Amino acid sequence: MKKYLQYRRGYICIWLLLCIVPILIQMLYGQALESVLYGSGLATVLVLLFMVHDFSQFREKEEKRKQIAQNMGSRELCLFDTKNPVEKEYLDLLSELTERYCKQAEQMQNATKERQEYYTTWVHQVKTPMAAMNMLLQKEDTPESRQLQLQLFRMEEYVEMILHFTRLEESGTDFVFDAYDLDEMIRKTIRKYASVFVQKKIAICYDTVAAHVLTDEKWFCFVLEQVLSNALKYTNHGSVTIAMETPGLLTIRDTGIGIAPEDVPRVFEKGYTGYNGRADHKSTGLGLYLCKRTMDRLHHGILLTSTVGEGTTVTLDLRREERVIE
Repeated sequence: MKKYLQYRRGYICIWLLLCIVPILIQMLYGQALESVLYGSGLATVLVLLFMVHDFSQFREKEEKRKQIAQNMGSRELCLFDTKNPVEKEYLDLLSELTERYCKQAEQMQNATKERQEYYTTWVHQVKTPMAAMNMLLQKEDTPESRQLQLQLFRMEEYVEMILHFTRLEESGTDFVFDAYDLDEMIRKTIRKYASVFVQKKIAICYDTVAAHVLTDEKWFCFVLEQVLSNALKYTNHGSVTIAMETPGLLTIRDTGIGIAPEDVPRVFEKGYTGYNGRADHKSTGLGLYLCKRTMDRLHHGILLTSTVGEGTTVTLDLRREERVIE
């Protein structure tokens, strides 16, 4: 009702004028009061009859507007009929805009799908020569071959990052939630980076956490790999520690170069590399961004703290709110 009164405030003002003007005329010219009351009453009755009929139409249009808002962007948009030529022109314009929007949205979806299919195909195709290169390098054990293997390993990381990036952009990502053994996922990630630990002579400090987590194994391991990769990338000596000091909070702590205080709040932004990333020329600005996106989709939390010259600590919040069904 309040919205309708605001919508028809012009008519209400006219009705007030129709009631006030005869009274002013009676006061100025001394006409009979009965005629004044008759005119005001007649105007009031006519205005009320009009507003009752108009309010019913307004309420029908308001309900239809809510339906239109719910189905906005659909070609099956049903608009209300109107005899008002101005309203009809607006409705025709809305129909045309909706059709244009649907066509553009469909074109964008097709383009995105084609791009994702191309990236996925490219990733799988490039893995074949990379696997062949890895097999050839394993036939000899020299400092040069070990360095080449390390660089090839980093290339494989970037390829996997592209694949996960494209999959995260899809609306129906293949998440499979279950209770997984956290120690098993951690050990699997450590084994993958064992050669890097050995080549860089960095110690790994890890004790079993004896915990299970409700998550998706593949995507959570991807986050672990990215965090561990960053720790190794920016740690030249010392160690990397994986522990669960507080139940539900898994920490990965390194003794690397650390991150500048002004860069810490933005490390999860897409493409942001910070001072260390620009100076080292190794950062893509996608790793931690993908970690944040993935953890959000998994309904986990991620937090990073760092001190320049001392190291960085990444905390994965695996706690879930317990809900009691009554």
